[in-house]
Amino acid sequence: MFSVIQRPVLVLLALIVAIVVSSRVEAARDTASAGSNLEIIVMEVSGCKYCPRFRQDILPAYSASPRARDVPMRFVDINAIGADRLKLKAPIATVPTAVLMRGNSEVGRIEGYVAPEDFSRLLTALLNR
Repeated sequence: MFSVIQRPVLVLLALIVAIVVSSRVEAARDTASAGSNLEIIVMEVSGCKYCPRFRQDILPAYSASPRARDVPMRFVDINAIGADRLKLKAPIATVPTAVLMRGNSEVGRIEGYVAPEDFSRLLTALLNR
C-alpha cells in the first residue's frame, strides 16, 4: 500500500504528532497545577456571632461541592500568630471575611456573612477574575 520511502516518512510524522500532543498535554497539566494554588482563607475571630453561622450555613455545602477539591477552604483567627504574614490588599475590617488567595497573594474577598447562594455567586465572580 505504501512505498518503502513513504513508510519511514509516515512513522516519522506519527512520532512528531505524538510529541506535539504529549507536550500539549503536559502544558495543560502545568496550567491545571498552577490553578491549584488557589485557596479560600476565612478570617474569623472568637466572639464573632456570624463566624459560627458561616461555618454552619456555608461550609457544609461548599465542602461537598466539586469546587472545594480545587479551591480548599480553611479558617484563620485574625489574632493568630502568622495571620499577619498573609499578603492581603487591605486590613480585615469585618469578620467573617472569605479571602481568595492565589499562592500568597489576595485575589479578592467576600466581606461579612452572606447567604450561601450569594456566597457561591460572589465566589464564582472572584474565580473568574
